[in-house]
Amino acid sequence: SLRLPMGNSLLTLPIRELTRHLVRHIDGKNTIKNILKVVRSDESLRTYKLTNKVVQEELQLLYRILNQHNVCLLRNKKTPAYKTHDELQQSNGLSFSQPQ
Repeated sequence: SLRLPMGNSLLTLPIRELTRHLVRHIDGKNTIKNILKVVRSDESLRTYKLTNKVVQEELQLLYRILNQHNVCLLRNKKTPAYKTHDELQQSNGLSFSQPQ
């Protein structure tokens, strides 16, 4: 199984052949088209002779599970990419002074 942090809890996913490979590329920046392309071209998966249909079905199953738990949301490509955790933690240019 694959355990993903989810706030103060963990989401445990059943592992299928492509789960780890798909999760590795779901980052809020990669498009579905790019995820499918990267997974299909992964050398370690070459023996499976993956078709787009097989990878799409696996991604749909994974997305349904993640979306039910509000872990993964889809966005229109015209919508700017969501900020990553690291980007949110970076300074936003505001400065605060200490009370005297």
